[in-house]
Amino acid sequence: MLTFDFEDWHQLVYRRIGRTDWRVGSWEFRSHVSTLLDLLDELGLTATFFVVGVTAERHPEALLDVVARGHEIGCHGHEHRRVFQQTPAEFRRDVVTCLDAVERICGIRPEGYRAPWFSITHDSLWAPEILRSLGLRYDSSLFDSPRIPHRLTPIPAGPFRLQQGPDGLVEFPTAVLRRGRVVLPLGGGAYWRALPGALLWQGLETLGSRASFAVLYFHPYEFSQDTLRVALPGGASAREHVREGWRQVSKNARRGLIRERLVEAAARFRLVTVQDALEEQHGFDPALLREARSGS
Repeated sequence: MLTFDFEDWHQLVYRRIGRTDWRVGSWEFRSHVSTLLDLLDELGLTATFFVVGVTAERHPEALLDVVARGHEIGCHGHEHRRVFQQTPAEFRRDVVTCLDAVERICGIRPEGYRAPWFSITHDSLWAPEILRSLGLRYDSSLFDSPRIPHRLTPIPAGPFRLQQGPDGLVEFPTAVLRRGRVVLPLGGGAYWRALPGALLWQGLETLGSRASFAVLYFHPYEFSQDTLRVALPGGASAREHVREGWRQVSKNARRGLIRERLVEAAARFRLVTVQDALEEQHGFDPALLREARSGS
């Protein structure tokens, strides 16, 4: 499944460095989205976009363009805050605010959710029940990557229900190839930049033979040729300059490789939306969330 997080990288960086006007973001985001949508049109692909509410409010034209080109819309939280750093009441309010904002802008109420930074973990096991109570049909927040603290592991490689019953929330985990105790994340742009091509394709083909509907996720800025830059506020410390300088280097390095590899992936695999998978998958792995809880 092909998915993108509709989030303005600059908004998140501005919040991290303490700007009170962080929601202003950058007008570059609109061009990032347009460049990505042109590529998807060229490849004949439709995808699922998990939308951050504050980004949609700042760039409504970009969201309307995504919808106009036939892509599915999901929820990525209103302010892109980690789930486990919120109370259940705060989390519910954040999700509802995002759902309302997206519906107000484009007339679509999302049926799926993805947690910022894949933050439904052992520290926020209450979140799926809230999502189901809000009428959402699916979640795509679980990612068995060693980079995620307190993550749920192991989890099934393919779709499964987080709760019992035919109306239970369906989970679509991000692509990971597990061999014994070794875990190789395959789903995100950062890994697509880092992994050798032969290993990436072999891993995805192996995973595809084991499980249907593995999730790939990317961001609009990863398909732009613009160099990502952030101007720190006056008075920023030397440490802050070093830290943000390193973040900019890491985000810009080998970014063009993601576009090249998506083109190749479109030739190698059938890439679909989450809605496509929901319509085609008549039965899901019966594994429940409690089985993941017993993992390491």
